[in-house]
Amino acid sequence: LREKNPVLWAAATVELSQVLTLLNSLYLLGLQKPGRLNSNETLVVHIIESGPREYVAGQQWEEVLHILPHLQNIYVQFITNMDSAYNSPLAPFETCPNCARGNRTRHYGIFKGKYHEYRKTSKDYRKPDIVLAFEVGIHETKESWIQDLELIKSMKVPFCLSWYSVYDYQMDGFCLLMSGLKYLVNPTLNPFRSLHDMIDMNPDMESDKCCELFYSIQKYFAIMQG
Repeated sequence: LREKNPVLWAAATVELSQVLTLLNSLYLLGLQKPGRLNSNETLVVHIIESGPREYVAGQQWEEVLHILPHLQNIYVQFITNMDSAYNSPLAPFETCPNCARGNRTRHYGIFKGKYHEYRKTSKDYRKPDIVLAFEVGIHETKESWIQDLELIKSMKVPFCLSWYSVYDYQMDGFCLLMSGLKYLVNPTLNPFRSLHDMIDMNPDMESDKCCELFYSIQKYFAIMQG
């Protein structure tokens, strides 16, 4: 596909970059191996400050089951503050025929609110194996992140983040380090970033920002932990 239709290939990586970034993080941490998760056959993922790209295209997360054959179940909890979002209890969704024959399941839920609110109030809470945050811009609303970062630090679970640009990860990284989180994997160019480059229509050429005229989804990533 990459050679026959490079445009379609690039478009496909927009959605798949999220799943592949998750899988790459699991491999870097050794969590893809049997016996390394909280439950041997179940992967629990929390995606905080998630948006439509994460929860509308929900079927993409089933690919994790296809890549890691020892898994029987994946639970993906989306935590969002989007105005258009709504609370949806964690529930099973239809899987592909092969997964259905093997009794493998995927469960999704949506919680509208902040991560620390989800932890305190949701009956669906399951201890995560990994927490994800994609292009959330922590430095832009850092006061609203204080309780969430304190919670993540106390949980002692891997926290994978991604950014559009060097400037974003530098600014977010300062906030994250100040919260007491430490890098397990330093910020770096993501080998599984989207290949669909986009132009920044309003680059701030006059500021001290590390300006990048082109950006892409999941361009840079890092993994942290308390």
